[in-house]
Amino acid sequence: MLTPILPLLLLATTPEISWTTGRLDDALTQARGESRGVFVYFWSDASQQCANTWKDSITSARGQDELDELVCFSARIGDGDTAELIGRFNVQTLPTMLVLAPDGSVEDALLGYHAEGLFVFELQRVKNGTDTVSDRRSKADFAPDDLRLRFELAAKLDHVGAKEESKALYESIKTDDALGETPVGARLHLWDVMQEIVDAAPSPSDLAAFDLEPMHDHLRRVKVEEVVFEGWEWIIEIERNRANREAVRKSMRKAWKHVPDNRRVRWGLDASWSFWEEREELAPAERKFALDVALACADEVQQLEEERVAAGSDEREEYDLEPLDVLACAYLLN
Repeated sequence: MLTPILPLLLLATTPEISWTTGRLDDALTQARGESRGVFVYFWSDASQQCANTWKDSITSARGQDELDELVCFSARIGDGDTAELIGRFNVQTLPTMLVLAPDGSVEDALLGYHAEGLFVFELQRVKNGTDTVSDRRSKADFAPDDLRLRFELAAKLDHVGAKEESKALYESIKTDDALGETPVGARLHLWDVMQEIVDAAPSPSDLAAFDLEPMHDHLRRVKVEEVVFEGWEWIIEIERNRANREAVRKSMRKAWKHVPDNRRVRWGLDASWSFWEEREELAPAERKFALDVALACADEVQQLEEERVAAGSDEREEYDLEPLDVLACAYLLN
């Protein structure tokens, strides 16, 4: 028997929709009878993120409109079968909001705090069947040799907590692309090297103990530019957390020629500016690098501006750092 409840997050708030608790299987039975999906809300009294999501989004007028089409099931930590459900769906974040098909399969997951606009957008997307597990599965099934579609399905399954199926799909990609010649195959092999480095350290949080040489060796063999860049970004982040500024700068110089086109200007401006901020430590080659990057970014921004004017567009690209300011500082360095 499903019992309407009022979650205790905010007793002053009276939602228009009915929340049910008890057995999820009963909620699924109701959903099948009414041809509706099920919205499962994992939450805790102690979580501020849960309280904010409840107040800002779930009980908002727009949120209520979207949820009214679903059977809403409350899975509060400590209640009834919630512990079993956490294990079944691999819940690791609060709040976790799942949208289930009437047969109990997960269509999608909303993890963590969601502001009202994002919450409504995501629910509408899921209810429209866009970029859900079913959507990605149908695309992957239609083109079984397309590793990118298989990767996207695996990523979605991982997102919704279907870890075993996700892992099996990832492994199948590595088998079909043993040399990492495709972007998704290369990315998975890169992730394996990252995991090996983390596993070899005494603790995953002991960044000082990470031996990055295997990653340096691996990147010399990777042929996919975007994946090479991802590897260097990971190294840069580790070295930055270790406060090894010289290693960060060295890694940035290695990464620059692999930066994807759509990130080149912003990444380059940030890199050149970071060299300026450490100007007292720079060797001549590092000063020259900062100038070369700033010049390349300024040229590209100028080209984009000329194309914008020629097209009659009023939408000028905005940057966190002004290209000419960065270029002036880079000239001063040299």
